[in-house]
Amino acid sequence: MNIRMIVAGLAGFLAVALAAFGAHGLPDALPAARRDAFDIAAQLHLAHAIFLAGLALAPASARLRWSYLFVLAGMMLFCGALYAFALTGARAAALIAPIGGASFMAGWILFAAAGFSPASPAKANR
Repeated sequence: MNIRMIVAGLAGFLAVALAAFGAHGLPDALPAARRDAFDIAAQLHLAHAIFLAGLALAPASARLRWSYLFVLAGMMLFCGALYAFALTGARAAALIAPIGGASFMAGWILFAAAGFSPASPAKANR
């Protein structure tokens, strides 16, 4: 059983479901700033769900495991904060988003750093 793959699949499913809700279920009277926040959350949610899927299928390495965890945390904190702001209007929720954004960036840097790790000649991507 690949738990990381299961989490990535569920994250992707949730991203598509929330994007559909954003397109068809958000009230028309929702202020533009809140609608925009929801759209940004949905876009980054789906993009990072795809990234999680790739990481779930990648060969095991400490940097890639940490990358996965940081990206997952970023998804929950950044996207979750923007979804919460969009749906409730609570500006305090949006204050958490920068922590999630930093987590996304850390995940991407760890992914890049994993590329510097030595690989066997048979596994090297040339």
